[in-house]
Amino acid sequence: MNKFACQYKIVRFAPFLETEEFANIGVLVFCPAKSQLEFLLAPSRFGRVTQFFHNMDKRVYKTVIKTLEAEFERAKKLVEKNNSELGKAIFAELSRPKGGVVLFSDTRVLLTENIAQETERLFDHFIGRSFNTRDYREKYLEKSLRQTLKRINLDRVYKKVTLKTDLMEITLPFVRADGISEKRAIKPLAFDQSTIGNAVKHADLWLSQVEHIIEADVSAEDLLFMLDLESVDDKGLEQYLKKFKGKLSMLGVQAVNAKDENSIIEFARKH
Repeated sequence: MNKFACQYKIVRFAPFLETEEFANIGVLVFCPAKSQLEFLLAPSRFGRVTQFFHNMDKRVYKTVIKTLEAEFERAKKLVEKNNSELGKAIFAELSRPKGGVVLFSDTRVLLTENIAQETERLFDHFIGRSFNTRDYREKYLEKSLRQTLKRINLDRVYKKVTLKTDLMEITLPFVRADGISEKRAIKPLAFDQSTIGNAVKHADLWLSQVEHIIEADVSAEDLLFMLDLESVDDKGLEQYLKKFKGKLSMLGVQAVNAKDENSIIEFARKH
């Protein structure tokens, strides 16, 4: 198949211009040879953005996404009906600096056989962080817990351990092993994935692994999940995580809000 030269820009959200901080929220791709415009935007409920800009009115981001989606969709249809020269002008107009809370990266160039597929790949990379095999928010939670454990002189007690069962191995960031067979484990869980569906899959994965963790000499009552509920900004996901927490409870596993430091410290100190 032939490869086509395409231009693309990363769409950025910067609600506080004074700090010059921004978050990637989409990609815009244009192929002159095929007069084809493609785009993908983050969902209107995106916990990663609202958590990062926690002082922002959440309605601002939602309005921006809906406005951009309508504008890009109209432009896409217009480009398809006209020649590439007009398409170039439309792409340039869409992504020119306008001020306000939406920014665009410099124009970048790539070669691809499938423009729509390449748009998905770019979105996964720049917004979904497909290059990062571990979630950013969970790294932050682990760092925060490590600091808490250090403050109460337990940082050398809780270590990263790979638990082994007959069928699989599961790595947990904080495991305390005081005896030969008794272990106590803490697992932070964040839900800042690029889509709500991916956040649900992430929770389901760890729910399915609880049985295997228990098989690896960690009793249910000695397993604690720290849930990053503060970054969840979707009613449906909130309801799902309540059920998720209930299922853990039915298994005898504890689950607390990651902000509940007192409960986490109490659990970590138990012998």
